[in-house]
Amino acid sequence: MDGRGQLPSVGEVVKGSRPSLPWFVVDAAGREIEPVSRYLRDLALGDASALTGRSYGYDLLRWFRGLWAVDVGWEQATEAEMTAMVGWLRTAPNPQRRRSHPNSMPAGVINPQSPQVSPLLLTYHIVTGRLNSGRTARKSVRPQ
Repeated sequence: MDGRGQLPSVGEVVKGSRPSLPWFVVDAAGREIEPVSRYLRDLALGDASALTGRSYGYDLLRWFRGLWAVDVGWEQATEAEMTAMVGWLRTAPNPQRRRSHPNSMPAGVINPQSPQVSPLLLTYHIVTGRLNSGRTARKSVRPQ
């Protein structure tokens, strides 16, 4: 199984009605997957955020979709299925890695419009003798 193949789009993460189980996962027939619910309930009772449970629910749904794709029950899953899933995750297209605009900055570059101040952008103000951020300093340094 590699990332070029699609996992079946069956099952879903459903919002629960109880604080002890804010989210749960159902299979293609709409039945709750009890082992996942037990895990998510333990997570919620362990003081994890409801959104953490939701995120974990989607991760577990992906795992179950991978198992359903190779027709293996979760009780029978072995290291081979885990290896196949990791291989799929590594090679599957990830829309978050795509740059939507051709002129956007490459990953890992500091956005010059960002209010964050990078140590590389700190400059010394030649008139006052104080350290300023790059945006302020560019306006205050007089050309020679």
